[in-house]
Amino acid sequence: MTRAVFSSSPCGPGSNEPARDAPFVDFRAVLSAYIVGKTPLAAVRHELINCVAASHDRAVSMLHYLRAVNESNLITDATMQVLVTDIQAAVDAGERNATVHSPASGDHQRGKQSNGRTYRPVARRRRLLAGRFEILRRVGQGGIGEVFLARDLRRMEVLDPRVAIKIIQHQHSDCPDAIRSLQREAVNAQCLVHPGIRRVFELDRDRQRFFIVMEWLDGETLAERLDRAKGQPMAADAFRSVLLQTTSALSFAHRHGIVHGDIKPVNIFMTVHGNIKLLDFGHTEGIVPPSGLQPFAISRGYSSIEVSQGNQPEICDDVYSLSIMLYRMLAGRRPFGRRNAVEAEALGLKPRQPANLNKRQWQVLQAGLALHREQRLATVAELRDGLLLASVTTSDRPHLIVAA
Repeated sequence: MTRAVFSSSPCGPGSNEPARDAPFVDFRAVLSAYIVGKTPLAAVRHELINCVAASHDRAVSMLHYLRAVNESNLITDATMQVLVTDIQAAVDAGERNATVHSPASGDHQRGKQSNGRTYRPVARRRRLLAGRFEILRRVGQGGIGEVFLARDLRRMEVLDPRVAIKIIQHQHSDCPDAIRSLQREAVNAQCLVHPGIRRVFELDRDRQRFFIVMEWLDGETLAERLDRAKGQPMAADAFRSVLLQTTSALSFAHRHGIVHGDIKPVNIFMTVHGNIKLLDFGHTEGIVPPSGLQPFAISRGYSSIEVSQGNQPEICDDVYSLSIMLYRMLAGRRPFGRRNAVEAEALGLKPRQPANLNKRQWQVLQAGLALHREQRLATVAELRDGLLLASVTTSDRPHLIVAA
């Protein structure tokens, strides 16, 4: 519910930013570092919540300041929406957790304030799942689930008790396909112990709502990084790192009979330490589906024709999705623009060669982008090796991708 806090005027006449106190100065420094690519969005969100500190006045001022930053094209509309949601969440959390303090006169013993009004002291309420996981704040939302930062109360003695909780949204809580998707994600991820795949600890439920408990990651998604680049190609070192780490994790999953089924930038997480983590293995049960079930949710902009038409994803469909993602990293846009594979075929669209690929590298990427399975590269290793080896066996011009 949107409250008047987002329609009020800023503090002070004509002001577009909060008072220049220490919390705001700290936030502005972190935001500046994010704008120039030196810190992840997660750090900005953390500092924003600290700065707002459940204050309506701060929330109003911060909203106006961020709008000015957004209108100056320093942050994207998507980032702006995330930060606005965080502001609202910070104010909501403050209201939920507020404690009514009694006056110094001691009237609290009689249930009266000094002005004669009755009041009821409210203890700080914690939102717990399954009596164990303390929900701190929401950090994301997908097709069927919401992801929250939480604290595992059974792990309070360890250095970092933070976990990520993915819970089915209320509107999907009774949907069998949504529940199966969450269950598949838990089972698949628990079968895949690899440094490039996000760890899933357990599947649980609170009353009738299922959720999974995952490792907490500090950083940002590849989608956030690409949105911030505003159509510019990714730097060579960063591209090569994503290519190598993503294909390593995907190849591992494929060797264990599990297809991801929804490779896209939002499912590639870039940690603050430079590591890549694959997220969301809930779309397929395996390479050969026992029942032919269609994945509950897919991103058609990155999906092959076969997956878009409802077929169970295969390894070569992960190759296609990865190739779409790599193309965007190289060219700053998807090969068919806003069109998906089905539309691209119907319109006869052909992707243009990115300027930072040589002829042989482009031939490899085109083979990954083939619209039909029989024409496509069979494995992500072929895609990776073809791109890297082509960069050192051909010398017709400078290349973006270089082998070690």
